Amino acid sequence: MVKYAHKKSLKTLSEAIFQLPDEYKGIIYCIAKDGPALINEITEKTESYGSWDTNRWSAKRRIYGTQTFFGLVPCEYLIEKQPIKRRRGKEGNILCLTTKGMLAALSTGLDLDEIYLYKKYIDFVHKRLKINVKRIGSDKTKPRNFETLLDKNKLRDMIKNFIQSRIYLFLIWHYVNGIQLQKQIATQPFFVDFYNNVNEYFHNKFPEIKDKEFTKYCRNILRDNFVYSRTLHALDVIADTTSIVKLPNENESIKQFLFEKLGMTSDYIWYWPYYMEKIQLIGNNVDDEYDPRAIPDFIYKPVRGIDIEIAGKLGETKLIKPTLFEQVQSNLENLGVAENYTKELLEYIWDKPHDSFRILEMTKIGL
Repeated sequence: MVKYAHKKSLKTLSEAIFQLPDEYKGIIYCIAKDGPALINEITEKTESYGSWDTNRWSAKRRIYGTQTFFGLVPCEYLIEKQPIKRRRGKEGNILCLTTKGMLAALSTGLDLDEIYLYKKYIDFVHKRLKINVKRIGSDKTKPRNFETLLDKNKLRDMIKNFIQSRIYLFLIWHYVNGIQLQKQIATQPFFVDFYNNVNEYFHNKFPEIKDKEFTKYCRNILRDNFVYSRTLHALDVIADTTSIVKLPNENESIKQFLFEKLGMTSDYIWYWPYYMEKIQLIGNNVDDEYDPRAIPDFIYKPVRGIDIEIAGKLGETKLIKPTLFEQVQSNLENLGVAENYTKELLEYIWDKPHDSFRILEMTKIGL
């Protein structure tokens, strides 16, 4: 596990950001350490937790919330799953940890490697890599250095370090900016928004920190984020078989090899906050180890805003008519732009970002 020497441990950072009272910590700790559980199972285990002790009614109030207490389910630390089979004497939904709950569980003193949600997810990613390697291993066209090219154990460690550095980054960013997330909801879109703004140059967005030791601590985390992100970014580019950019020393057989090895795993790396939380809800995964073969590829898609069907072009079947392409084309034609030129122009600019209106930039009127 990636660790950084400083008094601001993961526990300290998590405590500052989530500020969970003791009774809540007991519930979170119980599930994070031992796995998904029913309320009765939680209260039985927390009896020995001292100040974290909670009875059934107290636990229920803190799990589901009241006018007095915020709830761990409504505030998205926990998520419910209906059991596949009803067990006698064990009624009710199973309570599972969310990604937010995993980060909050660090405030109880647990290490990442002790939290079931994290452990099972890393193991799941490793299993996917193994399955891909086994499939490719029987391919007669595999590269000569197949055994050493992206060794599955080394790649697993790289992915693990990447996710850990992203967790540290999330916590220190909110810590240094004094952002408190105890009652934050819509946390999956919140994660997406945060990590969409995190790239290798995220260090430029950090505020000034006067504590030199803490600055060094943050610098090490940011440097790790740069290294792991850029490494995985490079692997994504190597594995992109659709790219029109061809580098002088590019090897097509290796490119195809890496695509097959990484292609069905990439989303689970870049969108780990979403998949880490959702995969446990499929089938009987709350009790068993995740089986990659039992999880349909892309059964879940990360939350990425509202689909306005921006990709809709002439000739494509879309739900909303007229398409956005058709509406923009109509506007231009109403303004007097020739029809044949309008279509060519829009096909050229459609997928390109537009940063600014250059004509206005060049004018000095009013200055």
